[in-house]
Amino acid sequence: MAASGWTFSGWSGDLTGTAVPGTVSMTGSKTVTATFTQNEYSLTVTVAPSYAAGSVSASILGPYHLNDIVALTPTASLGYTFSSWIGDGINGAGNTRVVTISGNMSVTATFTQNTYTLTVTTVGSGSVNLNNNGPYYYGDIVELTAVPSTGWSFDHWGGDLSGSINPTTILMDGDKTVTTTFTQNVYTLTVTTTGSGSVGLDNSGPYHYGDVVELTAVPVTGWSFQSWSGELSGSVNPITILIDGNKAVTATFVQNAYTLTISTLGIGSVVKVPDQVSYHYGDVVELTAVPAAGWSFSGWSGALTGSSNPASLTITGNMSVTATFTQNTYRITVTQGANGVISPETIDVEYGYDKAFTITPDNGYHIFDVVVDNIHQGAVSSYLFRNVVANHTISASFAIDFYKPFSVVSNSTISELAFNSTSQMLSFTASGPSGTTGFSNVTISKTLIANVGGLEVYLDGTKTSYAVSDLTTSWLIYITYPHSTHKITMNFASPPSAAADYVPHIALAAILGFIVAFMLTVFAKRRRKSSQSEARARSQT
Repeated sequence: MAASGWTFSGWSGDLTGTAVPGTVSMTGSKTVTATFTQNEYSLTVTVAPSYAAGSVSASILGPYHLNDIVALTPTASLGYTFSSWIGDGINGAGNTRVVTISGNMSVTATFTQNTYTLTVTTVGSGSVNLNNNGPYYYGDIVELTAVPSTGWSFDHWGGDLSGSINPTTILMDGDKTVTTTFTQNVYTLTVTTTGSGSVGLDNSGPYHYGDVVELTAVPVTGWSFQSWSGELSGSVNPITILIDGNKAVTATFVQNAYTLTISTLGIGSVVKVPDQVSYHYGDVVELTAVPAAGWSFSGWSGALTGSSNPASLTITGNMSVTATFTQNTYRITVTQGANGVISPETIDVEYGYDKAFTITPDNGYHIFDVVVDNIHQGAVSSYLFRNVVANHTISASFAIDFYKPFSVVSNSTISELAFNSTSQMLSFTASGPSGTTGFSNVTISKTLIANVGGLEVYLDGTKTSYAVSDLTTSWLIYITYPHSTHKITMNFASPPSAAADYVPHIALAAILGFIVAFMLTVFAKRRRKSSQSEARARSQT
């Protein structure tokens, strides 16, 4: 029986062969020898990912026998790092491991390829292009190209590179850091002048790409800036220029011819002496303001102040003067009489304007006389002052009504009520809020109108329908209309017409209601008027 790590190889002596078990025929004394040979084992070492990554050294070389102890040590190639062991019987810690031979065995040493960083920084304004953005391995060659921004230039490399060759290369045999330095370009701005003046700059340099410089042309007294030339054009002042290279600019100045602009507020004119299209610095001009009829000169503004007339102006540039004229005003003095009112009250009216006045008697009174500038105008309800060019006066007197043969009861505001006995026409104006319906009850005595058979009623000149009732001593005429402001005319002199809407059947109670309401309103107003008169009389005593 072979021991572990050994193999039976054959019999010798009185027994031959390799049969196991073997038999010996005992015919006498016998001698038998069993021969055993020690087993030989292999230890296969593999390097991953390839033998270029590294190697492995063994403490003893094979062939190996059972329980041989072999120490294996890995060695990484440049650019690689030992990573790990895998396989049969790996023992121990660290990179060097021990293998105890227990048979044919195989192990693998794994190496990983190193990766390196290339860190590129810039000073100034620009960038760096790389022909390889990584990952980087031992022996890689990377090309770097410095690209300056507009207005900048590449100056030099720093860190793991030096010099100013561009583009350049770097060998990757470890982590690398490169600094790229850019410098800003410096440009000139040359300014010249033609004529008398100077140019102010808000930045005197040095200038770099993208700088914006403001140029202000400053003429001497009596001169004006005309235009820019060279790298600028036009006549805008101040103006800016963008620096994107060396620049040259010329400012041209010309001697001034100044204008004197005269304007007026109100009605009038201004005379200039001398009267010229243009003037020069230091010229003296006399100005005389001439007001139109009905106007007065009130003062100068602009380049002149005050109210001296004539006035002198010394030319120091383009100048503007305004002469202000004010319109003359005249007073119309109103003297109010008792029992009525003139509207408006005393007022000032501008020269040449018209002004209308309205004379309105109190209830129960009528206009007796209107006096304008001490001239009697009669019982007029309005008066118009035309083309006012002087002071005026107006007054009115009123008389009590003793008999009123016609009246109007309405939910509208009634004005301008009048009856013409010659033409047999009654007219008035009715006003009320839009969107509502208005009505008017007109009562007229039969002593004025004996027969209404031919009555025609007009609303703003258009014939309209109506209803009429006989109240024994008077007629009651009823009309309705959409509210606004209407002129209502009743023609009692028209010949009888079949179209007349004669309605004698209106409810007498309703008609009498309107009349009673009207009479109560008149009575209340007269009582209030009487009370006010008594109060005034008491205050005067």
